[in-house]
Amino acid sequence: MNYLKTFESFKSVKKSGKIIRHWKKGRGGVTSVMGNISDKDANLNNLMEKLVKRFKVEKVKYMNAGAFGMAFIADGDKIIKLTSNADEAAEVKGLIGKIIPGCVEYYDIVYSKKFDIWAILMQKSESLTKKEEKIFSLLIEYPFTDIENINQDSLFKNPTFDNLTLKKLHKQCNSEIGNISKSEFKSYIKEYIELHHKLDKNEISTNDLHTGNMGRLNGELVHFDIMSGYTGENDLKKISKIKLD
Repeated sequence: MNYLKTFESFKSVKKSGKIIRHWKKGRGGVTSVMGNISDKDANLNNLMEKLVKRFKVEKVKYMNAGAFGMAFIADGDKIIKLTSNADEAAEVKGLIGKIIPGCVEYYDIVYSKKFDIWAILMQKSESLTKKEEKIFSLLIEYPFTDIENINQDSLFKNPTFDNLTLKKLHKQCNSEIGNISKSEFKSYIKEYIELHHKLDKNEISTNDLHTGNMGRLNGELVHFDIMSGYTGENDLKKISKIKLD
C-alpha cells in the first residue's frame, strides 16, 4: 500500500490552507492540537506520517475542527480525529471494535506522548443537509419530557407530545425553515426519538447530542464525537502509544 511518505509543512494534506485559516481565527481544536505540536518545535508531518501507517490509510484531507480536536477525512470513508481531550479518549477506548446502534464505529486509537494528543480512527458518516440541521436543532431545543420512555409508535397520542404540540412545532418549523409537510415533519420527530432510544438502551449519553455531531449511515441517523463526561483513567493507560522521532 502506498502510504503517505512525508509532509512539507501542510502541503501534502489536502485542504491544508483551511487549517492555517482556522488556526489564525483561533478555532479551539486547531489551537489546542497545533499548539501542542508547535510547542515541541515540530509540525503536523511528524504525527500524520506515523498515523497513516498505523491506520493503513493513504489519502488524508482536513475537514474541520471542534472545541478540542481536528478531523481529517481518510480514504473517503473514515475519519482521523486528533484530540487533546483525555475524557473523549477514555470514552472512545471503550467503544473500539463495538457495533452500537445509533453510533458510528470506532476502529482504533493511539496516543502521542510527545505531543499529548490522541488520534482516533473512526467511521465517516454522511453530513446532515442544511434543512435537517435546522429541523433537528428545533427538536433538540424542545423540552421533551422523559424522552427515553416515549413510544414513537403512539408518539402523537402521548400526553407529553400531543397533536396540539405537534401543530405548534410544525408551524414554527415552517416559519423558520420553509414548507415541510406534516407527515415529513413527523418522520423527523420519530427518527430523533428513535436515536435517543438506541443510545439510551446502549448507555450512550445524549448530553452532547447536537447537529454538529449527528449524521447518517445508510440513511439512518447516528451520533458521533460522543462525550458523556466519563473519565476512565484505566482505559487511558491501556491506549497504545505511537512513537515519534
